[in-house]
Amino acid sequence: MKGPQQNHWGSQPQPQITDQFVDHFFMRVHPYFPIIEHQYFLKVYGAFLVTPQTSNASMLLCLVVFALGKISSHSDG
Repeated sequence: MKGPQQNHWGSQPQPQITDQFVDHFFMRVHPYFPIIEHQYFLKVYGAFLVTPQTSNASMLLCLVVFALGKISSHSDG
């Protein structure tokens, strides 16, 4: 059995974790900073999960959403 896909930073993020970050981003950040349309991002994110790239704009967009979603998840208490 293969392990997680590798890139030059380490393992590919796991969807069960990144999905939570995406949800937090669209619930808590996006209403105040609507930087991307939700349906468009879901297409980009779906493609990222299938074929993660190590250096393109789609990957960068996903990483920004993950980071902002993670930061906003700390307000859970």
